[in-house]
Amino acid sequence: MLAWSTAFTAETAQPVFKAQVAAGLVIVAPADWKPQLIKAGAALVLRSPLENGAADEFSLAARERARAAVSVVAQRLAAGTDRSVFVQRCIADLERLGTGLVIEERSLLRLGGSDFERLRYRFEIGPYRFVQIQHIAVVEGEGLCVVCGCGAEYFARWSRDFAALGAELRPVER
Repeated sequence: MLAWSTAFTAETAQPVFKAQVAAGLVIVAPADWKPQLIKAGAALVLRSPLENGAADEFSLAARERARAAVSVVAQRLAAGTDRSVFVQRCIADLERLGTGLVIEERSLLRLGGSDFERLRYRFEIGPYRFVQIQHIAVVEGEGLCVVCGCGAEYFARWSRDFAALGAELRPVER
């Protein structure tokens, strides 16, 4: 089940996009990030706005690669599947996705009352290089994978947004 809305933060009175994902967590992103058509296996896909630029500066394809994306996958797991097993499954999926996978950082953190493994990695698909961050958890029997990424050359531009988004993962208020 996915529920989403645009709301305002109490702290800054800035509009934000809020989505409840199936595993009982809420993801918060800037309000100008828009949900996209759902791809196979994803519970939610958000994209940042297109960067402005003169037509001769950026082709549409280059502007698309400059956009940040956030994908959320939530799937029911077999009974007893723990986070370490789900993390290995997520890494195996990455190895099938592209070439040259390099995991640059790996850490454990607690977000919204749940333990997440955070991976920062890079890989290639054809001539294009990507950098992504995954936050991976098992919550109430569901595997949850939140992927934040963009073209490698634009990662510095979006890294602050990705860090804030990861910090905003939290339990649904019941």
